[in-house]
Amino acid sequence: MRALGTLDDYPNKDKLGEIQRRWKRIEDMKASPIPEIVQSIGKVMTKIDNIEDLLSTALVVGRSVAKKLPWLSARVANRVNPAMGITLTVRDVLDILPYL
Repeated sequence: MRALGTLDDYPNKDKLGEIQRRWKRIEDMKASPIPEIVQSIGKVMTKIDNIEDLLSTALVVGRSVAKKLPWLSARVANRVNPAMGITLTVRDVLDILPYL
């Protein structure tokens, strides 16, 4: 714990006591018995959700462009088609993950 002085060093002793109490709670939370890998699950799930959102948006935009500009979609389809299959598969897997 960081040294904050003694109660005699401060005119407002109640405030110093509150600061020390809060500092101790912060230190106790840092020494949590929960493993770090478990604590990081929220971050991992957020990243997975962001990837799923990106893929869904790209698919919706791609479908809209394909309907509005068929001549462009015919040219791009040959190059994008393999990647589109992988994208759809990844999206399906990400949709299934929460239910496992």
